[in-house]
Amino acid sequence: MTSQAVSSPLAQALTTLGSALDGAGTRLEVVGLVPGFTDPNRHVSRAEARVLVTAADDAGADSVVRALLELQADATRRLEAVPDLLWSALGQRPQVAFIVSVAVESKIPYAPAPLVRHPLETEHVTK
Repeated sequence: MTSQAVSSPLAQALTTLGSALDGAGTRLEVVGLVPGFTDPNRHVSRAEARVLVTAADDAGADSVVRALLELQADATRRLEAVPDLLWSALGQRPQVAFIVSVAVESKIPYAPAPLVRHPLETEHVTK
């Protein structure tokens, strides 16, 4: 991938997932996005990408099983079975696969607060 392609938050998350799978002969396909918690005070917007993990064209089911076992051992990502309806929605025959959720986050641009140059002055305030 070029550095331009990796600049998007989703591409970064997929690159990280691909590195975790260590070239296990798998194909990754985003099949859903779930909005996450956005914290404006920390200037971060979060979402969760649901990624379908299947065997690459030249790899067999063993590559998907290895990938699943690697991610289970890591225990930092949510894994789930592929719903049967997904295959008919994709127009494909069922195959060995699973879905992994990966965090996607992006910084929210903000303007820094102006510097205070003099004390706050108040009028008509009773004590």
